Amino acid sequence: MKSFPRQKSIFLMTALLLFVALTRLLALPQMPLNTDEVWSVWQTMGTPLQILQWTPFDWPPLYYLVLGAWRAVAGMDPFVFVGLSLLAFLIGCAALYRVLWRLGEKRAAFLVVPAYAALTYLGILGTEVRGYALLLGLMPVTFWLTLRYFDHPGWRRALLLGIC
Repeated sequence: MKSFPRQKSIFLMTALLLFVALTRLLALPQMPLNTDEVWSVWQTMGTPLQILQWTPFDWPPLYYLVLGAWRAVAGMDPFVFVGLSLLAFLIGCAALYRVLWRLGEKRAAFLVVPAYAALTYLGILGTEVRGYALLLGLMPVTFWLTLRYFDHPGWRRALLLGIC
């Protein structure tokens, strides 16, 4: 099997990620924030200590802390909040590409990413302002870090994998 030139693969993956982002951005005007999403934003209106106190007991606090930091940096706009979810989803797509590339399926990587992005449930979760969006973005990253860890085990890689 002929290998892909590095520049060509970077160009193709960039085009794929831009396409995935465009498909999500075109659907945003039809998707107003629901009550749960507004409540997620409302929970980030305090200091980090208050955010930790207001986090529901059944949710890990990382998402609310990240959303609070994002709100402080990017501003208060529904589009900005959905943008964080979209960025997390795009990171997940890029990590999925790296997983397949690492497994030696270079050509399949260019087919799996659009198929992954086309799944309807991932389309919904990838644009919601909920903790699921961060989880969705970190799942493929965790898989990629797991592969890297088992290639060359070490405490630093184990620590990073444990954080994910």
